[in-house]
Amino acid sequence: MCADITQKVMDEFAVMTGRQYQLFEYHGDPAAKLQIFTLLQRSRIS
Repeated sequence: MCADITQKVMDEFAVMTGRQYQLFEYHGDPAAKLQIFTLLQRSRIS
């Protein structure tokens, strides 16, 4: 599955950089009846 491969690469990145990222993260009430999903992209040009 593509998501598994992507997460594996992200885990390897975490080992190299010390920064851990997940494909999906939920922060909020576990009993929420409504959830809003957003797609965020962060980039910095130096």
